[in-house]
Amino acid sequence: KLHFPQEPERQSKVEQFYKVMEHHYGVLDKAAYMMMQLIAEAGQAHSDYFAKTFEPYANNTYRLIMYPNREIKDIPKGAFLQDGRSRSY
Repeated sequence: KLHFPQEPERQSKVEQFYKVMEHHYGVLDKAAYMMMQLIAEAGQAHSDYFAKTFEPYANNTYRLIMYPNREIKDIPKGAFLQDGRSRSY
């Protein structure tokens, strides 16, 4: 965190900024966690399937779900599981 001991007004603004950012981070983190639950359920898994996978720093892994869908022909053969589902590298 930024610290301005000689500038109380500036420090106050910094603290306000951090409060806003922490709030927004919390909202986005909760939304991303819910999206991971939905992805698990869509894959016929229990909603907590990914619960421990990304702890304690999940936010940097959620971007994986933003990749566009691919045509089956574009997925490498080695990316398929025995049951026909695909996995990511």
